[in-house]
Amino acid sequence: MKKSTKGILIGCCVAFVLVGLVGVMLSIALIYIPHHFDKDAPINVFIADDAKQADVESLQRKLEMEPQVKSVDYISKAQALQMFKEQLNSSLDTTDNSEGNPLPASFIIKLNEGSDASKVVAMIRTSPEFESIADSPNDPQQSIKYGGIAPLLQRPYNFVKTLRTVDIAVLVGIAAFAAVVLVVSRKRTK
Repeated sequence: MKKSTKGILIGCCVAFVLVGLVGVMLSIALIYIPHHFDKDAPINVFIADDAKQADVESLQRKLEMEPQVKSVDYISKAQALQMFKEQLNSSLDTTDNSEGNPLPASFIIKLNEGSDASKVVAMIRTSPEFESIADSPNDPQQSIKYGGIAPLLQRPYNFVKTLRTVDIAVLVGIAAFAAVVLVVSRKRTK
C-alpha cells in the first residue's frame, strides 16, 4: 500500500473519531443541561373560577400521590394577586378584591426531577378532574404551563442522537474498511 493511501486512510479515521467524540459530547450536554436547569421549573395548572372544590381537592390529592411530584401548592385567586403585586413591587391596594382580580387560582407543582415534567403533565391531561377545573374550558391544554429549557432542547437532542447513531455506524464501517485494506496490503507485500 502506498504511503499516501495510508495517510489518507488514517486521516479519515481520525476525522471520523473526532466527529464522533463531538457528537457524544453534544448528546451528553443535551441530556444533562436541561436536567440541571429544569429541576426546579414548576408546572402551573390554572383553575377555573367556578371549579368545584371537591374536584380541585381530588386532583391535588392525586398529584401529591405521584412519585415524581415533590410538592403541590394551591394558590388562591387572592394569593395570586398578592404575589403578582409583590413581584411588581406595587403599592396597589392588597385587600381581597376578587371581583377585580383577573388572575385564576392555580396549582404550583414542583417535581423531584425536571425530566419527569412530561409524565406528570400527561397524567394531568388525562385526569377527569382536570377537564372539569381547567381555566380554559374550550382548550384545557392551555391551562397547563411548564418547562424551562427541556422542551426547547428536545428537537436538537433527537437530531444529535440520530447523528451519533449514524456516526457510530460510519466509524464501524471505516474500521472494517481499514482492516480489509491493511489485510490486503500485507498479503500483497508478502
